[in-house]
Amino acid sequence: MLGRSTLSCLVLALSASFASPAWTAITIRYAHAIGPDLPSTAGAQRFAKEVAKASHGEIHVRLYGSGTPDSAAARLKSVEAGTLEMGAVKTMDMGQLHPAMQIFDLPYLISSERTAYRVLDGEIGAKVASGLPGKGLRILAYWEYDFRQLGNSERPVTSIEEMRHLKISVPNTPVYRRWLHGLEAVPVPVTDAELYRALRQRDVDGQDHGIFSMYAAKYYEVQPYYTLTNHVYMPMALLINEAFYQSLTPAHRRILVEAAQRARDYQRLQTTELRAARLAEMRQAGLKVSQLSPQAAARFRLNARPAYDAADPAVDRVLVQQILDLD
Repeated sequence: MLGRSTLSCLVLALSASFASPAWTAITIRYAHAIGPDLPSTAGAQRFAKEVAKASHGEIHVRLYGSGTPDSAAARLKSVEAGTLEMGAVKTMDMGQLHPAMQIFDLPYLISSERTAYRVLDGEIGAKVASGLPGKGLRILAYWEYDFRQLGNSERPVTSIEEMRHLKISVPNTPVYRRWLHGLEAVPVPVTDAELYRALRQRDVDGQDHGIFSMYAAKYYEVQPYYTLTNHVYMPMALLINEAFYQSLTPAHRRILVEAAQRARDYQRLQTTELRAARLAEMRQAGLKVSQLSPQAAARFRLNARPAYDAADPAVDRVLVQQILDLD
């Protein structure tokens, strides 16, 4: 007959033999362009903290910076293929994979942060992204990157007439070419790697990068004039591999979505503050910044509309009109 102490030991041994295996955290490999001057950094760090807190350590977000895959194309491809679970990519870099996303590249479609947030966080943003799961991707939230502006080395630009004959480096797309031609300017495609030299040597007169790119690449050193046109609002998509997302429990999916939204709100605020600080630094370095009058801005917006006809057929014209009606 077994004694009480012997029986207790046997029960404990049997319990241990049928115990579940050791608990292992889910690791999400997340890649983004990293740097103190980039809008993606604050959002990525906040997202990782929010996920760890909400999941009580069950999900760990491992951030990969500039060394692993660094370019937007590499990040996008890696998340699509599942080599990485997540990544942050500008929507402008997603147009080839998902042409419907090119709606956000239309000049003067979105003219303020307020309108951008209404569009991106509502039904329109969801509709634009609705085809991505079929391509292996899902957007958890739209974050903020920047507005594109107009810089040049010839003169201050405060009216359409002052754009005439300026050679401007812009993205090499039908919409951009049509838009620049409508301003009687000359679109000249120059790669980012060559742009500083081209500006310094006056091969081109200007470019249309936003404040963050202007600051990081130091274009303000070789072109003294910068006009805050806000002609294209550039969102950033927080992407997750669709197969990985579907492999998660509903509770874990909810944690990621809600963490992405909380990080989005924080990231947008940080981006706005950082943008103002970087513009102030460039002004102190000698950059002459111009602001369009309401009348001039209205003329620029109206002038851009014919360029919409050159947009990819996948761009939903009904959604375009819905966005225009918000302003």
